[in-house]
Amino acid sequence: LGVEGVQSVLFIFDKSDVLAGVLVTMPKDPVGIFKTLSTKYKVVSNRIDSFMKYGSARLEKGASVVDIDAPHLSFSMEVRYMTKSFVAAHNRIVQEEAAAKERKKASAL
Repeated sequence: LGVEGVQSVLFIFDKSDVLAGVLVTMPKDPVGIFKTLSTKYKVVSNRIDSFMKYGSARLEKGASVVDIDAPHLSFSMEVRYMTKSFVAAHNRIVQEEAAAKERKKASAL
């Protein structure tokens, strides 16, 4: 990919075999990657602590979303490039699973 230090890359395709997401795990540098990406994408949220070098951020451009996730006390971070339709589908599935879990819990009582 031409990005120094990349530890792993996961490509996610939709049902039509169209690329819907890319998850890149790399050494932790959220401040640097945010600075680079913010010149190309619109900043939606920035919760990166520049002193402690951890946190998260979301950037968007057109139909694309980029999430930066740098956990505290970790040596690596994840940068996720996704389509907005993939994010919406993922969120819908997560909500459906949570609702099913609640229904199962309620029926067990």
